[in-house]
Amino acid sequence: MRKRQASQRRQDEWQGRRGGPGHILAIVSSAEIAPRSASWRRRGDVSMNRGARMLLQLFAPALVIAAGGIAAGTVLLELGDTPAGAAFAPIARSLQLGSVCAGFTMMMYSFWRLWRWERGLEPQCPCGGLLSRPASGRRGHTRRCLGCRRTHSEN
Repeated sequence: MRKRQASQRRQDEWQGRRGGPGHILAIVSSAEIAPRSASWRRRGDVSMNRGARMLLQLFAPALVIAAGGIAAGTVLLELGDTPAGAAFAPIARSLQLGSVCAGFTMMMYSFWRLWRWERGLEPQCPCGGLLSRPASGRRGHTRRCLGCRRTHSEN
């Protein structure tokens, strides 16, 4: 009984944050994400809410791909100043451009999934969170909630 009440309260809190076009900004700018003071890590009283965690899991891979490709391209360009690394200079520019394009494509896909989720077209967890892509495991195809991290079978 108590577990069901806590689950219902979390679902009500989550549903209260969902809404119109400003929903994404409301999740990101909520007071639960921003630290209240400089010692917030020591006290442990502020944690990331489900909406912020979901957005982080959606957009972090795209940012990592883009930043990693730019960093690798910059290192190769720096090696291009040496005679042995001169052959890598043309590859470095292509690596930077390719990683930025791949990151942009991944980010647009994440925006598209988020847009579909807000309109109820993507699969959702009972808590209201967006479900990840299907993964094969021992128990068949499952999806993980990006908000509460529970796994759900895909039947």
